[in-house]
Amino acid sequence: MKPFFPRLNHGPKLGDLLPAAPSIPVFLIVLVLMAVSLSALLVPRGSELALLELEAGNTQVALNLLEQMFEAGDRSPPTVAALAKVRARSGDVAGSIRLLIGQLDEHPRDIGLMRLLAGQYRQLGRTDDCADILVRVKAQHPTAEVRRELVRTYLQIVEVELRRGRGHKAVAALRQTLPFRFAQGRPPELSHEPELLHPSVLVDVARAYIRLGLVHENWAVMDALLRQQPSAEAEMAWALAAAGAGRASELFHWLQARKVGSIKPEFLKEITFLAYHAKAHSVAADAARRLVAARGNDSDRMLMAEVFTAAGLSWLGASSRRSLTVSP
Repeated sequence: MKPFFPRLNHGPKLGDLLPAAPSIPVFLIVLVLMAVSLSALLVPRGSELALLELEAGNTQVALNLLEQMFEAGDRSPPTVAALAKVRARSGDVAGSIRLLIGQLDEHPRDIGLMRLLAGQYRQLGRTDDCADILVRVKAQHPTAEVRRELVRTYLQIVEVELRRGRGHKAVAALRQTLPFRFAQGRPPELSHEPELLHPSVLVDVARAYIRLGLVHENWAVMDALLRQQPSAEAEMAWALAAAGAGRASELFHWLQARKVGSIKPEFLKEITFLAYHAKAHSVAADAARRLVAARGNDSDRMLMAEVFTAAGLSWLGASSRRSLTVSP
């Protein structure tokens, strides 16, 4: 049976007669999807959100959020580190330490956790524990920064032990900072593969030695270190050690090699005192003369008068440019 209407084999099709739907470029769709994904990634969550709350001063909000995450089983390093920081900030340093110790039992090589724990120990004044942790950090990550931090910690221990009257422990702590072998009745010897000390700690080490009264060991150590790692700081430490040990000849020649005014007044004053108390009066007088020439306040002039008198020199009208002879 033939259809009532004949089929149109020619002419426009129905789809051609309808308006075309607007097409959306594929790249635009991709951009929209990427933007949505990035916005989701950039929204702070978890430990990041807690730290933002902490920075905003909302310590309790941050603490509650992190404690909930921790109780829910989140033991990831970022969460643990953030929780330790927030506990410490809220005043619970002991709780922060317990948390870090527990996590280090599970992750004994996590340097980030160790550094946090060292900081918490330092905050509580537990410098011995801080040093023990930094030794572990140094074993895995022996950078100059870690070595410097460890030396500073040992120097703090020296101060603590001196205040407690435990000189032997102060000496032991100080020697821990140095790349030397120490034996009873023998001068200190550099280790076979000595670690370089950061220059910024050398003067403090020399001063710690002087406070302990180990002036001759100080001289031997600083003389060796100056040869091993020469620097301006090593020279200053060497000069302090020479003055404290009464090494008049060496210190005198060191002073003579420097122009008047080239050494800072406070450092000159320190050298003057040390040499004077070591009874190296002539070199103390030369240092005092330089001190007056460099600054010359009333205190400096009084010190010069005292030192010149002890050295048997006339200080009235003494020329700041006149060289003194040294009596080794």
